[in-house]
Amino acid sequence: MQVIPDQDALAGSDALKVNAPSVPLPVEDVPAYSKVVTTFGQTLVSQVYVLEAEGVDPAADYGRATCIVVGGYYDGEEKLSYYRADFNPDENVYPYGQVLRNHRYHFTIRQVNGAGWETPEEAANNRATTLVVEIKTWEDFTMEMYTHGDNYLGIAFREVVFGYQADLRKQVGIQSTVPYKISWEGQSESTTIGGGLVSQEYFTVEIVTYPDHPGDVSYLVFTTRMENQTSADRVSRLKVEWENWIFYVTVTQQYAVAHTEKAVRILSVYNGTTGHLGSNTNAADGAGMRAILSNPDYFSPRGIVPYFAGFDFSLAKDQSIFKNADGTNDATFAMLTLLYGCDVLYLGNENNISAYAAGKVMEWLQESPNRVLLVGGDAPTTSPGLLRTDKNGLLSDQVDWWYNQMHVDNYQVGYLGGPGEMKFMCPEYDEATNGEFMRGAFTEQFGPVENSFNRVNIADNYFRYAKTYAGTVVPLLTVTKAPDYMVVGVDKKNRIIYHGDTSLYQLAQLEGGSKGVISGNHDKLWANIWAWVASQVIWGDRDLID
Repeated sequence: MQVIPDQDALAGSDALKVNAPSVPLPVEDVPAYSKVVTTFGQTLVSQVYVLEAEGVDPAADYGRATCIVVGGYYDGEEKLSYYRADFNPDENVYPYGQVLRNHRYHFTIRQVNGAGWETPEEAANNRATTLVVEIKTWEDFTMEMYTHGDNYLGIAFREVVFGYQADLRKQVGIQSTVPYKISWEGQSESTTIGGGLVSQEYFTVEIVTYPDHPGDVSYLVFTTRMENQTSADRVSRLKVEWENWIFYVTVTQQYAVAHTEKAVRILSVYNGTTGHLGSNTNAADGAGMRAILSNPDYFSPRGIVPYFAGFDFSLAKDQSIFKNADGTNDATFAMLTLLYGCDVLYLGNENNISAYAAGKVMEWLQESPNRVLLVGGDAPTTSPGLLRTDKNGLLSDQVDWWYNQMHVDNYQVGYLGGPGEMKFMCPEYDEATNGEFMRGAFTEQFGPVENSFNRVNIADNYFRYAKTYAGTVVPLLTVTKAPDYMVVGVDKKNRIIYHGDTSLYQLAQLEGGSKGVISGNHDKLWANIWAWVASQVIWGDRDLID
């Protein structure tokens, strides 16, 4: 057996899922295992744990494939017949299936068309012919599943945690073939799919479905009703039941002080003289923004963004840790220690991190909704570990982001002449897409972000821009000469900020930001962006899943 899966067996960078088995060599056949099934009326139910198993080549001996053999009495016969069923067969790749870790395979016998083989061994070593079996795998989110014959009821997770604010929402996936109902513990009021809200003092919940989701999938949508300004968490339990199946979902709303004592930890990976936000910074480009983020009138329990203690800055002065990490050396451990000690990772321009480190950054990001990544850009050598340059073989042209979850096509280096010729603008205000950034937390005091900027200076006239980008990315700063070219954008769904030049922070210095004062259009935009960063780290996945 192999406990930890191979790197190339992982589905994307999510370590909880695999799309290939990890079978160490040499291997030995596992002896056959037999089990008598349990009777529920006219239904027979059984389950067994099996090891991962590779699919066999279609041209190879199919007797080598892992399968199950079912024995039964056909058409009243007194002698047992045996039938073979294969795991999740794929006619194009593995016609006899393969077995993957952390998967559950549900075999339902639908029809028997004739007598089977006389022995289990014969059935195992011959193709399945007379048995019709339906095989179903669970939805990705289903972590816990109850089954009874053809019926099943599963749930994504049994705990929901909110911050202290009102009107926060989260949803929990349910996969079910039965008409389950929900009610708050201690209350008689209940509801089913489409039945509306079930309320109690602190929370509401309803069951919703989406037309483009599978027919057996629904969601429990929870909402907080009021702020929790008390000195303790509020905890309630929701009962989910169908006939004799009952389980509970614990719903917690944390109290305010628990959040106002938490700092958002920012790690800047040092990249020379520009753009970082780390401790003891002397970089002109980062200093202005660092001062704004450190202003307690803006970001603190008494500031405009009050729901956390403020930002804590640290600096990875030796970027070679991220450059040299390969999964085996000392730099790997040092890199992972820094990475998992922060909530926000800021990779400024020219970060030369390795492909291994880039993959770990993406795993770190996807493991928790309370993490945010900022990726800076500037010169052609920016972050080669995060960039792939195989489009035209030109480092400064047709550059794709290295990892597909960070997909922003054609992120180029731009040079538009002298500083006076470099003009930037914001797209038109749209509440559904960029509203949180153009009319966000700082709007009431400083006004909305305007579409056009008087100026945005670039220290060396070079910056990166994206000709095209993923649909989840919201452009916030574009080039006047090419209004569709994004220089700064936010992917809220994947929690990535694309930052086309670290020296864009320089304007915070030039407009008075070195004193920690918001005094320009550019400052307002970035203050709103960082307000979103803070809320994401503190609250996590506040909104409904798409």
